[in-house]
Amino acid sequence: MQLDSLRTRVERSDALIEVVRGANTSLDPHQVAAWLVWQAGEWLPAPCWAVVVPDVDGGMTVLGQEGLTPELHPLAWTAATQVVVRGAEVLSGDLSTSYPGAVGSVVALPLISRGRPFAVLVALDPLPSTTAPSLGEVVAAALRTLLEPIAIALDNALSFQKAEALSITDDLTGLSVQLTASVGIATLPDVPGSAEDLLKAADQAMYKVKNSGKNGIHVAEGNI
Repeated sequence: MQLDSLRTRVERSDALIEVVRGANTSLDPHQVAAWLVWQAGEWLPAPCWAVVVPDVDGGMTVLGQEGLTPELHPLAWTAATQVVVRGAEVLSGDLSTSYPGAVGSVVALPLISRGRPFAVLVALDPLPSTTAPSLGEVVAAALRTLLEPIAIALDNALSFQKAEALSITDDLTGLSVQLTASVGIATLPDVPGSAEDLLKAADQAMYKVKNSGKNGIHVAEGNI
């Protein structure tokens, strides 16, 4: 698991700022998921990374992936389903011991937004192991902190995509109402000051997006 290397990467002082910026560069959920897969691979190399959204029919939607072959789909689906059911991480050296057909080792982490695990970040290895992967409490806590803003960004992107798909048609004119979103972000230490200063900076960043044509994201920097 290369635990020492992972701990060094996720405990860097600027790691949270990097994920906030990276996760909010797009309102396309597939692009957000693709970025997360890349970022996860930087944290911990694995044969396969995937961002999975289980659906109400018992299937799954893969928003982003690297190395997810058809043979690994049962493993990814089972791991993601178990994370959503439990609301917690699933770490297994060989998932087939509990779920026949899902052969391989897995680290599956919930992406939690609005108090619910709506998607799952999954690392897969088709080769089973006699021992379960271990993150350690310190690394697990650091990963939960880093994944929280990413989950919120992905959930917002999915919500925006659904809103666009359900664009309202005016019964009188027959025209669709196209929705846009302008997002302003402010984080410490890029914007020093109090919580009120951060809100003000985020508000100003949002208006910069609106003034430049709307439908975008701007990250505030420096003093307001």
